[in-house]
Amino acid sequence: MAFIETDSFEIVDNSTKTQSTFLLILSESNECIMRSILNLKCLLGCTVSNSYKHLKFHGRTITTLDKILGNVDDKQMDHFFFSIGNQLKYLINECDCCFSYFDPKHMLVIDNVCICLSLLCLHSIDTNGRITINAPFKKTCFQSPEVNLIKSLPSKIHLQCIYYSLACIVIYNMNPKILVYSTSKELIRLIEPLHGSKLYYALLRCLAEVPEERTLLYI
Repeated sequence: MAFIETDSFEIVDNSTKTQSTFLLILSESNECIMRSILNLKCLLGCTVSNSYKHLKFHGRTITTLDKILGNVDDKQMDHFFFSIGNQLKYLINECDCCFSYFDPKHMLVIDNVCICLSLLCLHSIDTNGRITINAPFKKTCFQSPEVNLIKSLPSKIHLQCIYYSLACIVIYNMNPKILVYSTSKELIRLIEPLHGSKLYYALLRCLAEVPEERTLLYI
């Protein structure tokens, strides 16, 4: 029986007395998502089914990000930013696809690793670096301004909308009172407590007002 279940995936506990083993089951097969997880090389005992729908792994603590967001310490959030960033890089560079935004309900946390499994938000990238949103969606504070300003479908937006969304996840953890239409400048003021850290400058790069000027760089 699944102990975590969303529209995109479910987690089944197959643990024994000697080993904690879990099974991730996607709502539908997706090779890119599964390969992006394997590419992280930080989950123990990972094996993927030939259908790319099931993934077996070991872990100590398993939850979805929405259950802990707002209470994640800075060190763990660093780990989350790094793992999500690496997943994005793989999807963009190796699979020519990208999420349009992050939804914490569809992000799985395994120990210090955070991955996105939202199949509904995964889109192909065209030759101009844009993705096409075809389906209606609920507006949240985790989306970039250009996503929140969409008024008709289908709509094309730059793939780097997802970098802004990643920054919103981190900032919400610091201040859960951010609003759906908070501006880039307002969000930058909220990250001042991080000033001087690697995460601070990484977030600045993600929050550029012009989508094409955003970068995902953590150094």
